[in-house]
Amino acid sequence: MKAITLAILSLSLCLGAYGADKEKKAKKKKGEEVIVVGALKCAHCHFKVGDSCAPALKTEKKFKGNESRLYFLKGKAAKQFAKENPRAENVEASGLAFETDPGEQHFVLKVVKIAFKE
Repeated sequence: MKAITLAILSLSLCLGAYGADKEKKAKKKKGEEVIVVGALKCAHCHFKVGDSCAPALKTEKKFKGNESRLYFLKGKAAKQFAKENPRAENVEASGLAFETDPGEQHFVLKVVKIAFKE
């Protein structure tokens, strides 16, 4: 009887851990796939946002309230591109976007692909 009880408890713990892991992965992918076009500049130096230099893309497209959006770029591709082209105009970046500050129209973009728009 004890062996059956222990087996059931072990199985329920395993299934609970599996469910929690699956939930973490679902939360991790929360965001929106986007393609953004705009000017690549330093968020701190040019836009006076943040405490240190970071690559950011200011969109050309106007959104609600007739304002453009600022995307903070994350990922190896973005860092390499920003290092080679610190003040690039007409840049297209694609990836997963997350809103960081709803009132300020600031987003984080995990860049998958970035290049000059032709």
